[in-house]
Amino acid sequence: MRTTIVIATALIFSLTLNVNAQNKASKNEVKVEKKEKKVKKQKEASVKEEEKTNNGNAYGKNKGDLEGKEFGQDRAANAKIQAKKDKEVVEKNIQTMVEEIQKEEKNLEEIQAQKNDPANNDNKVDEAIKNSENKINEMTKKLKKENNKLKELQKIILSNE
Repeated sequence: MRTTIVIATALIFSLTLNVNAQNKASKNEVKVEKKEKKVKKQKEASVKEEEKTNNGNAYGKNKGDLEGKEFGQDRAANAKIQAKKDKEVVEKNIQTMVEEIQKEEKNLEEIQAQKNDPANNDNKVDEAIKNSENKINEMTKKLKKENNKLKELQKIILSNE
């Protein structure tokens, strides 16, 4: 009876050692995986930091002879000058877009007059009308964007005065 108890105890002891060894091995694997993830995150972070160093405006870092308030005022004056230049360009773009829209509308009217002609029952006329209407819609969208830019530039110019 003693021998069976000793054998059973030895068997249980050896099984627990195997289970503990397996748990330690799996814990070590988990630790290794965690370390690998940490290293990977650190590498990604360093890559992001390298990317960040090249982005950014760094306004005011190299002020030259100017001090804080003077630098800000100079920068605002330069922004106002640039906004005025941009405003002129945007106004020219708006003017050309308006002219193009007017030409396209005249073209559309001519095409629609051809469609009303009983001699013309062509699908090409319908396609030309659709194309012309699409061009007009696209140009009006662009015109709205340019008008919004103009408003923003006007705000910049007025805010700095």
